[in-house]
Amino acid sequence: MNCRPERRVLRRWATALCAASLLAIGLPLAAQDENSPAQNSLAAAERFAAAQNDRAARVELLNAVQKDPDWAPARVALAEISLRLADPDSADAALRKAIDLGASPAQLRHLLGETYRQQRRYDEALSQLEAADIAPEHRAEAARYAGRTYQDLGNADSARAAFDRALALGDPGAELWTDIGRFRLARRDIAGAADAAERAVAIDGRNAGALGLCGETVRAQFGLAAALPWFEQGLRASPDDIALLEAYGATLGDLGRHREMLAVARRIVALQPGNPNGYFMQAVIAARAHEFGLAKRLIGLTDGQMNTVPAMLLLSGSVEYGLENDLLAAEYWGRLAEMQPLNRTAAALAARALYRAGDAAGAAQMLPVDAASDTGSYGEWVLARSFEALGNRDAAMAMLNRAQVPGSGAAVLPGSGAGPAADVRARIAAGDFAGARSVAQTLAERNPGVADAQILLGDVLAEQGDARGAMAAYGRAAALDFSPSLMQRMVAMARAVGDEDAALGVLVRFLQANPASLPARRLLAETYLAAGANEAAAALYRDLIAVIGPNDAMLHAGYARALSGAGRADAALDQARRAYRVQPGNPEVVHIYGYVALQAGEHEEAREILKKAVAMLPDNPLARRHLTMAEAALRKD
Repeated sequence: MNCRPERRVLRRWATALCAASLLAIGLPLAAQDENSPAQNSLAAAERFAAAQNDRAARVELLNAVQKDPDWAPARVALAEISLRLADPDSADAALRKAIDLGASPAQLRHLLGETYRQQRRYDEALSQLEAADIAPEHRAEAARYAGRTYQDLGNADSARAAFDRALALGDPGAELWTDIGRFRLARRDIAGAADAAERAVAIDGRNAGALGLCGETVRAQFGLAAALPWFEQGLRASPDDIALLEAYGATLGDLGRHREMLAVARRIVALQPGNPNGYFMQAVIAARAHEFGLAKRLIGLTDGQMNTVPAMLLLSGSVEYGLENDLLAAEYWGRLAEMQPLNRTAAALAARALYRAGDAAGAAQMLPVDAASDTGSYGEWVLARSFEALGNRDAAMAMLNRAQVPGSGAAVLPGSGAGPAADVRARIAAGDFAGARSVAQTLAERNPGVADAQILLGDVLAEQGDARGAMAAYGRAAALDFSPSLMQRMVAMARAVGDEDAALGVLVRFLQANPASLPARRLLAETYLAAGANEAAAALYRDLIAVIGPNDAMLHAGYARALSGAGRADAALDQARRAYRVQPGNPEVVHIYGYVALQAGEHEEAREILKKAVAMLPDNPLARRHLTMAEAALRKD
């Protein structure tokens, strides 16, 4: 994506308002006194607004209102700058006063509508924005604000129509293209959002909103690190822009740059003390440091404004679980699972909290067998322990056996809950592979800018064994939204066709943009291990264990293999034993443990463990060979 800034004349509200528009708000000429004592403050506000310093502009407009309380143009300007600062209550008061002073409501309907939208009074907003008597010079702006309102209401068709109407009614500015881009981004039309961002920046290369949209589309397409320069460029143009600071801070946090994220979070709170995102970011940092009490206090400062935000529910559950408030943790995670029925991990977390609280029946109800399988061994282990606590030993043993075998859960196509994806899944289940492919192909062709449509086609092709076709579809999706799950798919498909270089290329590209990604770092460790780069693999495994914790058997097993390959036999055996303690029924872990013990010269230990490995893997010739080697070594001893 280009998003190249170009030097253009600023198209700001203040320039228009303080020129011709002041004479068109419907006031008697006597009320539009150009000699008002507030003129100097209004002119200063214009300069600050042109520099995107909206807070300083508001100060000057407050001065203007104080100097001439009966001058309506200052009230209108104050309303508009208040809306830019997301302060609809101040805007409401200023507009009401302007009307009392004689301003025509028809001249202010676009601002009244946006005020009501920000106050979430959507019916009243649309009543203003769809009114028949809106002044002609404000109809394009009213249509833009109507598009925002319909988008808030989830009415995509009406939002699209309103934005199209705004385009048709006037010369589109950076603000309109930015709103269109955000609408497209919300619809997962990454290519369309990127196009809108380019248009917005071409019109005004210093527009903070447009630069922020560039950052968000670049983050989706090329990763976290690539997005930072766009956010930083936007903040140079408008240092106090809250939305930009929020996006910048979140990206820093995702990159693992927590100290810088903390500085941004504190900046947000200093500028806007009630801003919940500033406290949320600080709570995330505190929780990662296991300062759960501090994290809970910071969450409290959000004043419940983010109670329905999935990320807050996930964080709140983690904090309560860390404080051993298991029922509260289960409540938060359960609400998240209810909001996102396909989020099996949330259900598994809620089940784990219920199990630890002593409610095994609740845990089993929270996590059905098929959902546990979708979460891998973690969810299956939770469900197994719940069955065990309920006295159902057969079910518990069956689930534990499944948990010990990697990849035993059924694969699920993304977005399979409803819509075309569900149709595709149903066709595959019925054996109608041609039909599934046809539906997915049509969906992908009709939505070339939507990554999920390309991914669905890739999944269908992968299901049919067409790895190269799947890679092509995934490649188109990656050009739009290179997500962690897509990266994992691409690596798996590259390996399926035996192209380890392509797999490594995908990983390197992803990690360049997302250096803190745990799934990518894990896959890279496996790639290094397969290539014999044991020291590099060992370093990655060590770091992953430090971050993820000691309860991932396959991480310890991989670390053991890397250490053994690097000639560090004792350290390797220690890691192999740890892996075995975590998952003694995982045949891969057992086999690795036995082989590492053999390499470390612990022949008796190796023989006993490798016997178990052969029993679990009767058709694995390598396990048999290693057992033979251990028995030969014992005879030699």
